[in-house]
Amino acid sequence: MRRPTLLVLAALALAACSPDVVLTERERAAAQEANLSLDEAKEFESKNLYEFEPKEIDRFLGYMRAKHPDLRDRVQALALKNVGQPYDIYLLGEYPFEIFDEQPLFCLGMSDCVVFSEHTYAMALAHDWKSFFAMLQRIRYKNGVVGYTTRNHYTEADWTVNNSWLIENVTEEIAGETLVEVETRIDRATFFAKSGIETDVPVQDLSWSYLPREELERALPELKTGDFVNIVRGAAPTDTYVGHVGLISVEDGVVYFVHSTTPEVKKQTLVSYRDQQRDRKNPQFYGFRFFRLQEDALENLREIDGPRAPKITVFGEPE
Repeated sequence: MRRPTLLVLAALALAACSPDVVLTERERAAAQEANLSLDEAKEFESKNLYEFEPKEIDRFLGYMRAKHPDLRDRVQALALKNVGQPYDIYLLGEYPFEIFDEQPLFCLGMSDCVVFSEHTYAMALAHDWKSFFAMLQRIRYKNGVVGYTTRNHYTEADWTVNNSWLIENVTEEIAGETLVEVETRIDRATFFAKSGIETDVPVQDLSWSYLPREELERALPELKTGDFVNIVRGAAPTDTYVGHVGLISVEDGVVYFVHSTTPEVKKQTLVSYRDQQRDRKNPQFYGFRFFRLQEDALENLREIDGPRAPKITVFGEPE
C-alpha cells in the first residue's frame, strides 16, 4: 500500500479543521474585517461557545464584533451560542490572588446562572481575550477590585447596584401599580465569617421591589434583547431575595429567557419558565426584576474608570 504524501496529509488536516459550514456573506465579511481565514471562521461557526479555548476566544471576539456591531445583537448571539453548556455551581473564586475561595477567576466549559450572565456581558463588551478577562472582573467585583469581600455576592444589593453603568432598573416603570416593595437585611460580616474572614461591615437594610409573577404579561412588550432578569424567591414574603438570573432574547416578537440551570444552559419562553416555577416550594417563587442593558455601557464605564476602562486592581493593592 502506498503511504500518503505530505500534500495529502495536509489536505486531510485542512478538511478536518474546516467543518462543512457554508458562511453567509455577512460572516465572510466579518472574517475579513477580523483578519480571520475562512476556515477559521467556519470552525468558530461550527462550535458551541463552551467548547472554545482561550486562544480561540481571543480571535473569536473580534469576529463577533465585526459580525454583530450592535451590542444587543452580540449579547443575544453569544448567549444562544452557549445553549447546552453544562451547569455547575460555585465555579469561580479569586485563586491565585486569594485563597479563601480556591476556584479560578474564569471557567469557559461550565456555568451557573450568574457566571453565564457575567461571561456573556463581558464577551459582548470585549474584542479579545485580555479585554474580556478584564471586563469580566470589572463586572464581578465592586469597582473592579478583585477580592472575596469585594465580589458581588448579593444580586439585589451588590451585582445590580455596582453594575449600574451596565444595566438600569426598569422594574418600577414596568410594574406600575402592581409593584411589590420589600425590605431585606444584608449581613455581610456574618456571611464573610463563614469563610473565615473577619470584617466590621455594617448590616444593610435594603429596600427594593419586584413585579409579581402573575403580572408577567404586562412586562413582555417592554422587554428587549440583552435585558437582565432577576428571579425573586423566598421562604416567606418577609424573607425575599434574588435566587436566579438570566438574559432576555426577543425573537420574532417572542420573549425568551436564556439561563444556566440544571443540567445545562437553556432557552425557553419567559412565560413557560414562570408557569414551570409557579408551584415551586422551599423557596417559593414570587416574581421578577428587570434591568435594561445600557447600549452606552462602555462610555458609562469610561466616565467612572477613565479612558483605559475597565480598571482592575487586586484587593489590598495600594492606589
